[in-house]
Amino acid sequence: MNSKVFFDDHYKKVTGHSAYSKSLLTFFEKVVQPRLVNTENILDLGCGSYSLFEDITALDANVLALDFSETAISKSPQSKITYRHSSVTDPKYYSDFKYDLVFDSHCLNCLTTEIERTMTFQII
Repeated sequence: MNSKVFFDDHYKKVTGHSAYSKSLLTFFEKVVQPRLVNTENILDLGCGSYSLFEDITALDANVLALDFSETAISKSPQSKITYRHSSVTDPKYYSDFKYDLVFDSHCLNCLTTEIERTMTFQII
């Protein structure tokens, strides 16, 4: 279920943008956002084809949204958010940039092997 093939197949069937979980938006607005101070750069992990940061208008930040489904990224909107097709285990997004917030959009649970988890958490 956590494979690129599974998610690519899912996004091929979806018309328009596949929305994030509303509970994720609620969590961000009620728990995370009130704690943010001077947030300029956000990394959204597992954004799918539509980052929840598209709908957070009160936040003025640069958002880089990553997803490993090329199909999802190809369906993402043209907006102020930068969408990239990449695995969260790719160190280039962590070594060259500094983030004020790294937000998991239901992605890290897809790291099912110890190697994937180790690679990701060593570089985040």
